[in-house]
Amino acid sequence: MVTNSKGATSRITNLIPIDHGLSFPDNFEIYDHQIVWMTYKQTQMPFSQKSLQFIDNIDPAKDCQTLREKLGFREICLRNFRIAQIFLKKMAKAGFTLYEIGSFLYRV
Repeated sequence: MVTNSKGATSRITNLIPIDHGLSFPDNFEIYDHQIVWMTYKQTQMPFSQKSLQFIDNIDPAKDCQTLREKLGFREICLRNFRIAQIFLKKMAKAGFTLYEIGSFLYRV
């Protein structure tokens, strides 16, 4: 949040450059060695209640609409993103860890 000289606040959004080719792929040929977080020990721990609530509140359709309208993402990438979000929601709700979810999604 930023406050101007009159006391009004506004939110600033900054894009941070990352490898969006892996974040929003146009295919499903991603291998586990390309996903660094798969080696983090935290991924093998159960989700906290707070994380499960956050995941449950994810709205794939709304997120895709925002990415389409604001950033012009390609439909193939949005389709894969939507599938991944739906999969995450279902698997987290079923009690799988992030590592187990990643193992289902990525080629080993």
